[in-house]
Amino acid sequence: MCSATASGSRPPWSSSPGPPPTTAITYGRPGCSAPPPSSGGPSAGRRTAPCTGPGDTRPARRRPVQRSATRRSGRSTVAVARSVPTRRSATPSACRPTCGSPGGTVEGVARPDIRPLTAQTWPALADLFGPAGASNGCWCSYWRIGPRYRDRPRVENKDALRDLAASDRPAGLVAFDGTVAVGWCQLAPRADLAWLAHARYLGPVDDLPVWSVPCFFVRRSHRGGGVTSALVEAATRVARRAGAPALEAYPVDTAVPGHTTNLFPGVASVFARHGFEVVARRRADRPVMRKALRR
Repeated sequence: MCSATASGSRPPWSSSPGPPPTTAITYGRPGCSAPPPSSGGPSAGRRTAPCTGPGDTRPARRRPVQRSATRRSGRSTVAVARSVPTRRSATPSACRPTCGSPGGTVEGVARPDIRPLTAQTWPALADLFGPAGASNGCWCSYWRIGPRYRDRPRVENKDALRDLAASDRPAGLVAFDGTVAVGWCQLAPRADLAWLAHARYLGPVDDLPVWSVPCFFVRRSHRGGGVTSALVEAATRVARRAGAPALEAYPVDTAVPGHTTNLFPGVASVFARHGFEVVARRRADRPVMRKALRR
């Protein structure tokens, strides 16, 4: 189905024409003050679900703010400066891309350029994932092999994804801001993601040979800027070109009280905006959503 090779040829399911970026990868773009993440995901020592998703989890910053509280010093009063938490935006507004693919601009803000994972785009994805492999050494292998990804050396998970990138099998899409990879989504026929069938709430709805988009990862400096939405849009187009009858997703419904905060599968409202509909709901906050690609 695909023709991605080490020589960099573009598979037919590519979402955007032209060669992928080949220049050196750097963090951010001029004018963007957000520092590069040290690990590409949660701290390595903390066990988390694979491929952690969007959302800024940095602790709130503290700055002194003058308050009306006072303390007495003899007959006079002295104002006490208290430190209260404040949160800055994870990304300066000038650095945030808006959703869309292929690249372009909307109101002067760069859109991410979506490209398939191939041997040529692999170095950019490895830079995005960082030493932690996006989360806890997963390297997006969870939906392929399940919890076994924890039992083998992280380098094997990385090598498995790199080999997949160099093969002719679809693996996922990479979002670029210039030459820098800022987002990722896993995209493949559901049959290739065997562990979905073992997931308690995500088993097959029917025997339709759907494609699946189960996992996202966005660079911290670009979260909240529409990268996930752009990836969903591109994934829909790519799956349709590949002949998939439908594209399936397994997001978190954040409108449900007590929903999981592990948002690596994406958020249901984003998929709804792209025409996905709920086809099963075996757990309140984890719907199975699907978009028909051919009638």
